[in-house]
Amino acid sequence: MRALITFIFLLFFVCTYAQTDSTIIPEKKKTVTLNGYVKNLNGMLLLPNDQSAQWGLLHNRINSKWKPNKNFIVALDVRNRIVYGESVKLGNYPSSMLDKDGGLVDATFLPFDSKVAKMISSVERLWTKISNDKLELTLGRQRINWGVNLVWNPNDIFNTYSFVDFDYEEKPGSDAAVLKYNISTMSSITAAAKVGKYRNDDVYALMYKLNKWNYDFQFLTSWYEKDIAAGLGWAGSIGNVGFKGEGTYFLPRKNNSTTADVINTSIEFDYTFNGKVYANASYLFFNRGLVSTSSLPGNLLLNNASISAKQMSHSKHSAFLQLKSISNPIFSGGISAIYFFEINTMYLFPSLTYSINDSLEAALFIQSVCLIQQKIKSEMNNVMIRIKCSF
Repeated sequence: MRALITFIFLLFFVCTYAQTDSTIIPEKKKTVTLNGYVKNLNGMLLLPNDQSAQWGLLHNRINSKWKPNKNFIVALDVRNRIVYGESVKLGNYPSSMLDKDGGLVDATFLPFDSKVAKMISSVERLWTKISNDKLELTLGRQRINWGVNLVWNPNDIFNTYSFVDFDYEEKPGSDAAVLKYNISTMSSITAAAKVGKYRNDDVYALMYKLNKWNYDFQFLTSWYEKDIAAGLGWAGSIGNVGFKGEGTYFLPRKNNSTTADVINTSIEFDYTFNGKVYANASYLFFNRGLVSTSSLPGNLLLNNASISAKQMSHSKHSAFLQLKSISNPIFSGGISAIYFFEINTMYLFPSLTYSINDSLEAALFIQSVCLIQQKIKSEMNNVMIRIKCSF
């Protein structure tokens, strides 16, 4: 695995060097782009009974693209993380969990793994795209973004993500092949295939998009792991209010006592007040969700490792509300809340961000999980400070 990573880096830098030779490519034509960030997130996890644990995450990402002409692109994105602190010493970051790669190719490894700190390196994106005016073929580890809504995306069947994992802006990718045919500027057909490590991990799908009545519509059909799936999504507005929605129905290919059909549907409204405050309200229906608190799951919040297009919540009904200040590009704040009806649980996420300059920002985040029974009972508070430097 390390030899493969080394080879990829050598190939990338050889390509980069070749493009800087003015005898081959004029200097004014920029064919290689490189950007990324380094950020440090420090937190204090506060649990009931006055228990607490400090933790830290040093996070680096390098995004690169080589585009020798308009019809050909190669991208390579690498992600490196170091987790450290008391929480690591307590065993909350097991190596078996960190060294997981969801793709067909295992491109994740641990350069060092100790009781006090662990480093995780992974190739997050490695894809090439060949295109013309009508066709686009993309091969490799990529993000297939079929979701419409902000929080819950039942149409995002290839690489579902969790809103709770806020520090992972790029979101997961898939080892896949995607062929897109542009029928017109407003309509297209896309075929995508992801081959998993095991037979029941495969996902094959077709997506048709069109624009009608000033709405963008999308229809999908899929062979999704052990199921056959069909979905619908839309995005438009009612007056000045944005109106989006998506839903997917999963039907097991083989019926037995342990399988059942699944329906995930979400709708979303958003509105901007005088260009100063952005508001978003969403609702999720999950027909197989819990209907009472009698069997509360150990992990009340689903993260990227546990969420899927078939299960985005433990509860049958969930609601989301976000208010965010957008008037000041230097200082902004907001609060998000998710309420899980049947299990009477609320997730709160307030945040403050200050842009020191174009490349440096500081932020404060708080994650709280509260059980609402006869009285509100705090189950978890996570207070975090982040410094991020972009390049």
